[in-house]
Amino acid sequence: MSSSSDPSADVAAAVKNASVDDMIAAATHAVESPDSAAEASVAPLPQITISVRTMSPDEAVIELQVTETETVQDIKLFLFENPDTCYFTSFELYLQGEKLNDILPLREVPGLKDGAVLEMKPAPYNEKSARMHVRRVRDLTGFAHIEHASFAPSAFSYFAYPEEIVEKTDPTQDGSQDAPDSNKQRKQKAKRVEPVSLPNLTPLFSDQPAADAVSSLSNFYPPRLPTPPPCVRSIVHSGWNPVPGSRRLMGDLFYIEVVTLENTWACITAWPGGFYVNSSTNGSFQPAPAKAPCPGHTLVGLLSQFSPAFKKNFGKLVSLPNDLNPYDFLPTPTPVPIWIQSRRPPTHDANRAEDSLLASFEVSDVRGPLRDWNEEFQSCKELPRETMQDRITRDRAMTRINSEFVDAAVRGAIAVVGGCVPPLNPTEPDRAHMFIYNNIFLSFAVDSRDLYKDIGGDSISYKNANMDLKGVRLYNMLDIPGLHTLATAIINYHGHRVIAQSIIPGILANEKASTVLYGTRDNATPPTDPAAHAPVESKLYVSDPEFHQLMLQAGLHLHIKEHTVVNDAPKEGEERVVKLASGADAKGIMGTDGRRYVLDLTRATPRDANFTSPEHTVSLVRPELLGAYHQHLNAKTPNGDANGQDKDQQPESQDQVKPFFNPNVLVTPPVVHENPEAAAADEKDVRALAAFLRDNILPQFVHSVVTVSIPSLPADGAGLTSTLHTYGINMRYLGDIARLLSNHIRASQSSVGSDSSSEDDHKSSPQVPPVAANVLSLVEVEMLVRTAKHLFNEMLRATPASQLAHATAHFLNCFVGECKATMPPPVTPTAPALKSQSKAKAKEARKKKQAKKEKKVSPVFELTRAVLYERLIARVSQQFGYTLPSSYTLPRNRIAVLRNFCLKTGVQVVPKEYDFTSSPRPSAKAKTQSVAAAIQAPAPVLNVPFAPDDILDLVPVVKHIEPRSGDGQDLFDAARGLVLTNRTQQAHEYLMDAHSILTQVHGPLHTDVAQVNAHLALIMYTLGEFTQAIAHQKHATLVNEKILGPDHFETITAYSQLATYCMHAGRLREAAAYMTRALYLASLIHDNMHIEFLSVFQQAALLLQEMEKLEPSVEYFKEALRVCEALLGPDNIQVAVLCHQLAMTYAALQHYREAMQHQKRHFTILSRVFGDDDVRTKDSSQYLSLFTSHAVQKQLAMARPSTKEYKNQIRAAAPSVGVPRPGPDEPRPDMSHLSVSEIMNYINTSSRPGPKGKVSGSRIRMMGKTSSREVVDDDSSDAPAEKKQQRRKGRKSNAAPQAPSDGK
Repeated sequence: MSSSSDPSADVAAAVKNASVDDMIAAATHAVESPDSAAEASVAPLPQITISVRTMSPDEAVIELQVTETETVQDIKLFLFENPDTCYFTSFELYLQGEKLNDILPLREVPGLKDGAVLEMKPAPYNEKSARMHVRRVRDLTGFAHIEHASFAPSAFSYFAYPEEIVEKTDPTQDGSQDAPDSNKQRKQKAKRVEPVSLPNLTPLFSDQPAADAVSSLSNFYPPRLPTPPPCVRSIVHSGWNPVPGSRRLMGDLFYIEVVTLENTWACITAWPGGFYVNSSTNGSFQPAPAKAPCPGHTLVGLLSQFSPAFKKNFGKLVSLPNDLNPYDFLPTPTPVPIWIQSRRPPTHDANRAEDSLLASFEVSDVRGPLRDWNEEFQSCKELPRETMQDRITRDRAMTRINSEFVDAAVRGAIAVVGGCVPPLNPTEPDRAHMFIYNNIFLSFAVDSRDLYKDIGGDSISYKNANMDLKGVRLYNMLDIPGLHTLATAIINYHGHRVIAQSIIPGILANEKASTVLYGTRDNATPPTDPAAHAPVESKLYVSDPEFHQLMLQAGLHLHIKEHTVVNDAPKEGEERVVKLASGADAKGIMGTDGRRYVLDLTRATPRDANFTSPEHTVSLVRPELLGAYHQHLNAKTPNGDANGQDKDQQPESQDQVKPFFNPNVLVTPPVVHENPEAAAADEKDVRALAAFLRDNILPQFVHSVVTVSIPSLPADGAGLTSTLHTYGINMRYLGDIARLLSNHIRASQSSVGSDSSSEDDHKSSPQVPPVAANVLSLVEVEMLVRTAKHLFNEMLRATPASQLAHATAHFLNCFVGECKATMPPPVTPTAPALKSQSKAKAKEARKKKQAKKEKKVSPVFELTRAVLYERLIARVSQQFGYTLPSSYTLPRNRIAVLRNFCLKTGVQVVPKEYDFTSSPRPSAKAKTQSVAAAIQAPAPVLNVPFAPDDILDLVPVVKHIEPRSGDGQDLFDAARGLVLTNRTQQAHEYLMDAHSILTQVHGPLHTDVAQVNAHLALIMYTLGEFTQAIAHQKHATLVNEKILGPDHFETITAYSQLATYCMHAGRLREAAAYMTRALYLASLIHDNMHIEFLSVFQQAALLLQEMEKLEPSVEYFKEALRVCEALLGPDNIQVAVLCHQLAMTYAALQHYREAMQHQKRHFTILSRVFGDDDVRTKDSSQYLSLFTSHAVQKQLAMARPSTKEYKNQIRAAAPSVGVPRPGPDEPRPDMSHLSVSEIMNYINTSSRPGPKGKVSGSRIRMMGKTSSREVVDDDSSDAPAEKKQQRRKGRKSNAAPQAPSDGK
C-alpha cells in the first residue's frame, strides 16, 4: 500500500498512532544497532571511477562511477543500455589482459582500483547468443515485439522542458554558486520552446448538468515524438533454416534474410565470429560468402557496410533517446494498470508472429530451460542477512525473482484461459482443471468440489484466493527463518481468477513424498490443489513440534493465540488433542528438499464477528485493526492516559497489554476445542475486537471526514480503499460508512433549519461541511462499481471469445451511458448446408444450429440500463447492506466512474470523446424479435458512447506479493519523524541513505524511491535549493507515472508540486506546462468538487499572476472560491483568504466594485471569527476603505469625461500597478457596515471627489501571495515596506506549496 505523495499527509499518517520520538528512536535503533558499529555507514557506499574502452569503431571511452558491491554483470547491463554500445551483446570485459568473471563483485577483482581501465573484447557466438543478438538489433531498428500488459507509457518527457532552459533572472536564487556559467552554457544548447499557457476553465469544468455533459479523453496522451527513422525494411529468419549438418560442421549457426532501404535483398550467415553475407538467393542455396561479404562481429556493423541508408539512419536512431528521460526506456518491474491506451497500427513482421506463437506455449529456444521458481525463491530467502549489505543483496534478489515470477505467471494465465496449456487432470470437469506452465502451478479460483454450494459457491472461492494471498504476504513480511511460503500471484483475466503458485518439491510426483506435518490433513482432498482453501467434512489436525515453534513465532507478531483443538475420530497413532497457532485450515508441509512450507493461509487474522452469516465465512479483520486495538488497550492502562501521553515512561514489555486472538472461533463448520470455557472467552475477545471496529474506528473515520481533519481526503476508488485500509476498515463496511455519512448530513440539515433563528446558536451548533456529501457520493460509486465488476466477470465467463468486444462495449453503454435497449449480438459467418441433405434433415439441422447459437449468446446483450441498475442496486443491498434509491444516477463526471471500472476489470479503451448521454431508439420490431432472430438480422448502428472498436483490449489485473526493503523503510520513517521536529539536515541525511538503499534494492522505478525523492524535493525547496528540488520532484513524477499510472492521484499531486517548485524557481513556462497537465488529469479522476482542487487552483492562479496574466488568474481564484465554499462552507477561514486574493487581483485590474464585494466578505468572516478588535479584522477594514475610496474616484471620473485635468489626476491617483494599504493620515470612510449595493449608491450620488490614495510600486502578485499570510499572522500589519523587503530577499520565506486543509 502506497501512501500519498503529499509530504504533510505522509507525515501525519506515519505518526497517527505513535509519537515522533518513538518513531525516530525505533528507526534509529533499527539502523544503528550496536551489534555492528559500521552498519550505519553502509548506505552511502564509497564509489570509484573506472573507464571502459568500447568496441565501437572510434573506440570511445566511457567513464563510470560504481560501488565495490556491484558486479561485472552490472557494468555489462549498463553498456547494454548505453547508446554507444547498445548493439553489442556478445563481449567480455578484460582488466590488464585478464578476463573478468561476470558474477564476481568488483571488490574481489584483483587490481581494480580508482581510475582502472576495462576493455571490451568480442566473444564468440553460439546459436542462442546469436539469436539474442538478432532480436536485439530488431528491437533497436523498430521491429519491437508485442508490448506486454506491464508496458507503462510515460507522458512526462512530452511535458518536461529540457534542463538547459533556465528562465530565472537571478541565477543565485537556487543556491548554486556556478549557476551563471552553467546556465550560459546550457542556453547555448537550448532548443526553441513555444510559450505555454494554462488552459481555459470552460472545457475542463462546467456547471452544466450530466445530461448535457460530454467528456473528452482525446488529450490523455500528448502528441508522440517524431517517428524514429527507418533503418531496414525487414529482418526475418531465412527459409533455408535449419542449417544442414555439413554446414554446421563449418560453423554456420543459422541464416537470416534482410531487405534494406535500397530494396536490396541479402541472405546473411551467423557464425561464431559474427555475420557475413552469403551467396544464397530465394531459389538456390549457396552458403559460401558473397563477393562482398561485409563481415562484422555485429549485425549492425555488417549492415552499415552493406547499406549506406542504414548507417545514416541508425546513427540518428541511437541518438534519439537523448531527447527523452532515461527512465522512459526502463521496463517496469511489475504490470501497471493502464485503462486507456493509444491505438497503435500493427506492422507486418513474420518474426514477431513466430515469437508470439512460441511464447504462448513457452517453447522458445531463446528463453532457455524451464526455471525452478521455488528453488530460486527459497534460495533467495536463505541468503545471509546479518549485515545491512547482506540484507540489501538479499532484498534485491527477492525483488528480481518476484518480478520475473509475476511476468511468467501472467503469461501462463493468459495461455491457460486461452486453452493453450493441457490440464494435468483432463478427465475431471473443466472447472476443476489444474495446469503447469513453466514450472508454475495454475488453477481457477472456483468451487470445483461444491463445498460452498449453499453459501455462495464460486464467490467464496474467489474471496478465499484473495485471503490466501494476504496471508502469504503477512508471513513473508515476518520473514521467520526456517518457515517458507510459496511464490504466489493472482491474475484476473477475461472474467476468470487464476491462482499461480510455485511448486513444492515432490508434491506432484508422490503424495507421500511431501507430508503434512501441521494444520489440516484432508482425508478427502490431497493438498496439491491451491484452490482448495476451504474446510472439508473429513479432516485431521496434526502438529509437528518444530513446525509449531515456527508458527508460534509468527503468531507473536500476528496476535494469534495458541489454542488446543480436538480430532473427532482419531485413528491409531494419531493424537486426539492438538495445539495450533494458526487457522485450522492452514497446512504445514515438509517438502523433499527438507524445507517446511506453510500454505492455505486463509485465516491469518481473526474472524470478523460483525459478519457471522454463512456467506461471510471468509470475512476476517485487517492486520491494521489489530495494531490499532493494541494501542487502544494500552491507552487505557494505568501507566498511560487515554491519549498515550505517558507512553514514554511505560516499560518496553512489562506493562504493555498485547491482545491475542483465536482464529478458529466463529468459523463454519465449527472447530472443536478442548476447553469450551477458553473457547468462549476467545470468542468474547473476537467480538470485542469487532465491536471496537464498529463503535470506535468507523465513527472516528466518519468524524475525520465530516470535520475535514483527515490527512488526505480520498479522491477516487483506489484512494478510498487505501485510506480505509489504513484505518483497519474492510471494504465490506462501505455500506455502514455510507449510512453514518447520510445520518450526519441529515442531522446537519435539520440543525441548520432549527437553529436559523438564533445567530448565537448558529455559531455554536456543529455544521457538517458539504465535503461529507462528496465522500458519500464516492462511497456509493465504489459500492456500485465493485458489484458491477463481479457481475461483469460472471457474464464475461459465459461470453464466447468472438463476442468479447461487443459484450464489453454494451456493458459499458448500459453502465456509464444511457443505453435503454438490448443489443443484437454480432453476426457470425455460418457455413451453408450440404445440398445432399433432405429438406427434413436440413430443417432439423437448422433448429439444432439455432438452439446452439442461442446458448452461445452472451448474457450481456440482454441488458438495458434499467435492468442492469436493478441488478446492481439489489447486489449492493445484499453485499453491503445499503439501499440505493431506485432512481440512482451516476455523478456528473462519468469519466471517473469509467476509469474506476476499467482499472478493476482490465478493460482498455481508446482515448477519444465519449458522449455518455446518447442512447439507441429501439423499434417495435426489435423489441419483439428473439435473440436467435437478432443474430440473423444485421446489427443496426446504435448511437451509444462505446462501439466494439473502442474496446482496445482486456488486460490481466494482477495481485502479487511485492518485496520491500526493511532497512530503507526504517530510514524513511525516521526521516519523516525528523521533519516534524525541524531537524532538516539530519532528515536529509536519512533520506539520502534511504534513497541509496532503495535504489540498490528496487532500482530507480519503484514507489518507495518516488516517495523518498518527493520528500527530498520538499526539503530542498524549504532550503531554497530550487534546482535540486526540481530534479528530485521530476524523478518522483516520472516514477509515479510509470509505476502507478499516468492518471493516478499521486501522479497528479506530483505534477502539481513540480509546477510549484518551477514557479518559485522562475521557470514559468515549464510550471505552466506541468500545471496544465495536473489540471487536466485531475478533471478526469473526479469532478472539481474535491478538497485537493483548492490547492491546485490557488497555485494556478498565483502562477498566472507571476506570468502577469491577471484576468485568467481571476478565473482560477473564482473557481477555487467556489470549491472552497461548496466543500468547507461559506464561513471557513480559507474562504476569507481567497476573497482577499480576489479583491487584490480585481484592484490591480481597477475593477473596484468587484474588489469591494470580495473584501467586504473577507471583513465579515474575519469579524465573525476573530472579532472586530483583532488586527487582522482592522487590516481588512482598511483595505475595504481604500477600495471604496478608489471606487468613488473612478465613478466620478466616469461622470466627468470632459475634465481632462481631473482625469489625469484620477489616473495618477489609481495606477494599474497595484493598490497598497492606505497611509495613516488618509481619511478612511467607515463603510464596513454597508452592503456593496449601498456603497455603490453612495458613490453614484456623491458629488465630491474622494481622498487621494498613496501609490506604491509593489507588484500585485506579491500582494496576492502575502495576502494569505496577512489573514493569520499578527505581525503583518506593517504592509508595503515589509513586502518590498521580502521581494528583494526572494521567495525563500514563502510557505510550503501544500494548501493547508484547516485554512491556516
